[in-house]
Amino acid sequence: MPLEGFLALEGELRDSVRLVRAGLAALQRTGGEDDFYHLPTLLLANGIERLLKVVLWLEKPGRKAFPETHRLEPLVSSVLERCFTDRYCREVPAAQIDLDHWGLPRTMEVLKLLGEFGDAARYHNLDILLGKSRRTRDPQAAWHNLRLAVVHDSPELEKRVLSGESSRELYEALIRPYVEAIERCVRALARLFTLGPLATNGKQFSGILYPFLVLMDRDLGKTAYCG
Repeated sequence: MPLEGFLALEGELRDSVRLVRAGLAALQRTGGEDDFYHLPTLLLANGIERLLKVVLWLEKPGRKAFPETHRLEPLVSSVLERCFTDRYCREVPAAQIDLDHWGLPRTMEVLKLLGEFGDAARYHNLDILLGKSRRTRDPQAAWHNLRLAVVHDSPELEKRVLSGESSRELYEALIRPYVEAIERCVRALARLFTLGPLATNGKQFSGILYPFLVLMDRDLGKTAYCG
């Protein structure tokens, strides 16, 4: 790989990981008086899109174009088709678990939200002012609905919410399933660089992905990205 290409790939990969980590930190700060969901959605959508496109380029270094979309679903579909091969899933037990994760409802919900935002919802309110038809959801309302889904799935959390509790610990509990879902996605992509079909050229970048590569299942959703 020419030096210019190596530095571009390294920079893009480093930026994508930083964006995801910053997005998770911003997401963990939401709740209560902090309802600025625009920031974590922007950071996460951009970071994950960049990481998916780096994976696609490494899978086919000669490619001259990426899918013309900012939605994450078609990018994920391309990665799953090209990288999560039968051989990879057969020889690496974690690969099949990673593959199954992409199809879980909670994972699909958060990726759809981020993809909508990256593709068209960044200017949701401005589009309304211009009289454009609503093609996407308001990110703030969308995240609110995702949190409600967590509440409905947990009688304990529902009881705490209905009691009027407004603790930081409660807000973190409501967003934790989505932090975990995003972490699992990024970890699955990171493993492609070390265990999967990208390893030949990807291992040299494993240090950039290290924070997600070393995430154990028991630690998912528990990292305090916001410090």
